[in-house]
Amino acid sequence: MFNNDTLQLETKFRIVSAFNPPFHPVLALFEGVCELDIRSLVQDRGHSKPQYNMSKEEKEALALICSCKIRCMKPDKGGGVVIMDSWDYEKRMHSVLDSITYQHASLNEVNVASNRIRGYIEELFIDSRIDIQVYNFMTMPSPKTPLLFGIPKIHKDIMNPPMRPLVDGCNSITHGCAKVIDHILKKYVDRVPCICKDSWSFLEQINNLIFEEEYGFLTVDVKDLYTSIPQQTGIEWVMLFLKQRGATDSEISLIGELLDIILSNNYLMFGKEYYLQKVGVAMGSPCGGSFANLVVAKWENYYIQTNVDIKQYIHFYCRFLDDIFIIVRGDHVAAHDLVSYFNSTTEFLKFTHQYDNNVISYLDVLLRKDR
Repeated sequence: MFNNDTLQLETKFRIVSAFNPPFHPVLALFEGVCELDIRSLVQDRGHSKPQYNMSKEEKEALALICSCKIRCMKPDKGGGVVIMDSWDYEKRMHSVLDSITYQHASLNEVNVASNRIRGYIEELFIDSRIDIQVYNFMTMPSPKTPLLFGIPKIHKDIMNPPMRPLVDGCNSITHGCAKVIDHILKKYVDRVPCICKDSWSFLEQINNLIFEEEYGFLTVDVKDLYTSIPQQTGIEWVMLFLKQRGATDSEISLIGELLDIILSNNYLMFGKEYYLQKVGVAMGSPCGGSFANLVVAKWENYYIQTNVDIKQYIHFYCRFLDDIFIIVRGDHVAAHDLVSYFNSTTEFLKFTHQYDNNVISYLDVLLRKDR
């Protein structure tokens, strides 16, 4: 039934089983005995005052917190808890939504998009481009609208932190498609030599480097990577990157079409309002990391790896998603010129940087020159 170009998934991507074993009579008897014992214990205590495991001060503090309209969140980076007034949180999130990245949408638009996506997935199956297992995995019987929320970037400004928009897209209409795309793209992401997976991977890469005294440390951050990539440009860059890495035409075509479906129908909800993300990919989408990684990998390949004049300033280069680490052959002037060149390459990728000749922090690693 299916040709050689039909996309098939591994066993781990099968739909989670909904089988619920029947309730055994012995378990039902045990449950009843436990319930009787608990009721007996409650009755024996009578009307005695309940024993709390909190002090009076702790109970008062908890009551005060419950009476306030606040939101407790983890920060974007590092540990701790951020407590913010609910009105302040909503004000900051609406300022994010009022940007050119988002536009207001309606429930009718969301429903129309869902029906269109279902029809497209059916066409893929009818055309034998995906098998029945992939079709079932990508089809969401009862989709939910993704929910938008934000976490504060207190590492940038502790008193007036900007918000990082995140999306909970689990069980959304494009969730299955995004997981399939992520599964395909990850094998290409893993082949990019300059990408480090975590701090341990970073340490392994720099462990045996020969380091000269005149070299300096440079960290570069891609500003708002997820929400800055023009969707069509990003899709084209990913497809070009895959072609250069030997992907088949059928695979590239399918990835391009699915990415277009995911990105152009990125509807979400904040409060009771619906929005459409017009630029970039949702941070929280299963394929968001792989998509952004390959866009930046294409940029690196074209603007850094093939540029001899720029490579002479770079002794070592690695990247963890939007965080770049470079050992620069030169001082702060060379580092500034390098980042200025980065910012001149495209209109949508913008970079900020930090340079130090002796010590710098990258990921959760503190690097220092030995004297």
